[in-house]
Amino acid sequence: MPVVVTLPLGEAVFRALTVSIDEAKRDDPLAPVTVVVPSNYAGLSLRRRLGEAGGVVNVRFLVLARLAELLGAPRLAGNRRPLTAWGRAEAIRAALIGHNGVFKELAGHPATESALESTFRDLRVGFDGALDQLAAASRRGSDVVALYRRYRGLTSGSYDLEDLALAAADAVRDGSEALRD
Repeated sequence: MPVVVTLPLGEAVFRALTVSIDEAKRDDPLAPVTVVVPSNYAGLSLRRRLGEAGGVVNVRFLVLARLAELLGAPRLAGNRRPLTAWGRAEAIRAALIGHNGVFKELAGHPATESALESTFRDLRVGFDGALDQLAAASRRGSDVVALYRRYRGLTSGSYDLEDLALAAADAVRDGSEALRD
C-alpha cells in the first residue's frame, strides 16, 4: 500500500518559492531577486524561513505598492510630486470652499471630508463615462462629480497611487532599467 504524504498549502508554496529563487539565481548566485508579498509581515516571515532553510542572498521582499513605487516613481518624479494624505485632505477642503450644493452645510465636517476622500478614490478607477452617468443620476451625484473634478484640478501637479500603478505598468512594458534589480 503506497504512502501518501500531503503537504500543507504553505509548505508547497514555500517549496515552489525556493525553486523559483534558485532558478533565478542559477547563472549568478548574487543576482537580485524580488519577491512580491501580501504584507511586510509575510515578507519578514518568508525571509526568516528561507534563512532557516539555508539562507538567501540579494533577495528582497516587497509589497506590491512598494514595487509599483520603485518602478513607477522615476517616470513621474520629473514634473510631479507624490500626493500625500495631507495633500489629499487639503485639496478636498479647498474643493469644498464655496460649494453651494448639497454638501454646503457639511463642508467643514471631518466625516464629510473622509467620505469624499473614499468616494474620490473609487471614482479615480471608474470606467470611461462613469462621471457623466453619476452626474446625471441625481443632484447629489452631480455635486460629487463637480467636487471631484475640482479636486482633480487642484491635485493635477501631483501623482496618486493610480498614476503610480500605471507608470509601473509602463515601466514593465517598456523593459525599464529599474527591472534589472
